[in-house]
Formats: sequence, C-alpha cells, structure tokens
Amino acid sequence: MRSCAWPPSAASAPSAWPRPGTSTATSPPTATPAWPPCDDLPLLERLEAGDWRPRTTLLSPFDNLIINRERTERLFGFSFRLEIYVPKTARRHGYYVLPVLHGDRFIGRVDPALDRKTGHLVVHAVHAEPGAPSSAGPAVATALQELSTFLGATGVDLRRPPPEAWRSAFA
Repeated sequence: MRSCAWPPSAASAPSAWPRPGTSTATSPPTATPAWPPCDDLPLLERLEAGDWRPRTTLLSPFDNLIINRERTERLFGFSFRLEIYVPKTARRHGYYVLPVLHGDRFIGRVDPALDRKTGHLVVHAVHAEPGAPSSAGPAVATALQELSTFLGATGVDLRRPPPEAWRSAFA
C-alpha cells in the first residue's frame, strides 16, 4: 500500500466520505470510523464520480459480504441461511444456495449443483426475492451461464421453472 495521511482532512476527503467523529453505515455510533486503504483512493474517487457499472453475480454462502448473517440482514434486508445441515423436508430454498447480487441488491437465490456424470450444471431452483425487478431475469440467466462456464459444464439444466417474471430469460 502506498503511504498517505489518514484520516484525510475534511478539505481533501471526497464529500461522500465520513468525517472524523461521525457515524456511518460501516461504523456504529460508538465505533471509530473506518477509513479505506490508501490504495483504494482512485477507485473511490471513480465511484464518487459516477463510474460504476452494476453487474449481477452469484455469491458463495461464505462470501465476506454475507458471512456475517446479522449484518447482511441489517444492511440489505436479506436473510440468508445455509441449509446443508437442515433436513431436506425442512429446507426453504435448497441444499447449497447461492445468493444473487444484482448491483447493490440481493434479488434472489439459486440452488445449483454440478452433475459430474453428465457434465451439466443442474439448477434445482431459482428463487426471486420479493420486489426483485422482472428486468433482472436475463442477468440472472447470464450469471448461471457464467457459473456453468467456470465449472467447465457443458450445459445448464433447470429442474423447476424459474419465477414467472424471469421465465422468458431462461427459455
């Protein structure tokens, strides 16, 4: 990391950054504000200037964004539970479910598994969260195709129809 003075002076810090002594979404009122590493300054300046292109991706259940389940629910309103130890009849979403992150929102979950015999990515279920945009269907389908490619699968098999609002994207 390059060296820089932290915390920055109020004059040099971008307007969206927290000021010393203030609370932020990442710092509870009783905590010391968290400052980004100096190497991230150019990225943060680009983000503040509007240079951000949202994408849709599938997250591991162990991704740092969701590993702290309470924080994820508090910040995003997204309740996530890994159900691999839950009896099959009691699972709500599936065995090894991957959250769907669409830009800065959690919009769904998928329950995929690689069938090594057929070489296909089997998608047991696709779930949309309440309020998920219907326009996200193609992005969710693309994210599943990207996972398939990453795994070296030769195809994607849907075992149940996706949510109605996204169905045309999976045709």
